[in-house]
Amino acid sequence: ELKDLTLPEVAMLAGLPKAPNNYDPTKTENIQRATERRDVVLKLMNRHGYITKAEMEEASKVKVTDGLKTATVQAMPYPAFMDAVVKEVEKELPDANIGSDGLEIYTTLDIDAQKAADRILDTNIINYPNDKFQGAFTFM
Repeated sequence: ELKDLTLPEVAMLAGLPKAPNNYDPTKTENIQRATERRDVVLKLMNRHGYITKAEMEEASKVKVTDGLKTATVQAMPYPAFMDAVVKEVEKELPDANIGSDGLEIYTTLDIDAQKAADRILDTNIINYPNDKFQGAFTFM
């Protein structure tokens, strides 16, 4: 909730638009720059009367990494399928940023059917002579 943000968090967020990738505190190499940028915002807030000097100094003591949640990296399921989806979206929407535009993309991937196909191929139900053979399924 916006109302629950602390002064150091607000200052950090206010400083991000100038150069989001350079001031991203989740990246170790940016922590110093992010801290400096946040402190610039705090000084400006103080100069223009939005916060007191004491509030500015107290907020400056907080690490920009405080309160950040560790990002979890998950393996992408069905990477070949997902690559094809990304290429198709980029072709159809060349100005879209798939990673940050909040797109909802619906596909034909049926996870249960894919798992069934994987199980058939992985459990030697069909004996292929070697790993060079590939299989395909059509589900109706």
